Amino acid sequence: MYLKYKWNVRNRKFRRYAPELLRKVNGCLQPKGITFWLDFGTLLGVYREHDFLKHDLDIDCGAFVNDLRAIEQILKKSGFKLLCQSYVEGEDVIVEQTYIYKEVTIDFFYYSQVGNNIVCHSFSVTDGVVSEGREIVSVKRIELPYSGFKSIDFIDENFLIPANVEEYLMANYGDSFMTPNPHFDYKKEAKNIVYYTLDEKVGYRLTYK
Repeated sequence: MYLKYKWNVRNRKFRRYAPELLRKVNGCLQPKGITFWLDFGTLLGVYREHDFLKHDLDIDCGAFVNDLRAIEQILKKSGFKLLCQSYVEGEDVIVEQTYIYKEVTIDFFYYSQVGNNIVCHSFSVTDGVVSEGREIVSVKRIELPYSGFKSIDFIDENFLIPANVEEYLMANYGDSFMTPNPHFDYKKEAKNIVYYTLDEKVGYRLTYK
């Protein structure tokens, strides 16, 4: 009951402030020539529902890893707080960051280009193990088809989305991505994700107060 209450509170805040947050990000990054695009659940909602997904609690965006430091600097100067960031052990680049603005969070997934595809990593909590102040998290490698970007109108502004948006969403959500599925299971539907055990790859999450 308490978890449902917390979810409802977060969802109400998201519905109230998410458009403002996304407009602010656009207003910060676009004039600086930073390429970022709507990604994952945010992209799905905008393309399929022409809105945020009703059950969403945060915003997802993609960007290229070479722009990470510029994005971090711009967002911090614009009133966003960096909550946490994650990376893969043995690799010296941060590949996921979470920022907060007016109690709503936005995740940036940082991509590298590999041939005709782009690759990012996502992370999941394990059992809360902490090593040298870093939380150990499991690693997922996500590979997506890449053919550049196009513009879409959303909340009265222009945002970038993948030019091959349907192929891109199909990779993440399966052939029936245009049909809402409350029982969607990434492990069954998304064939573009490699799940690593902690013996294969270890991720670390740094959380800031």
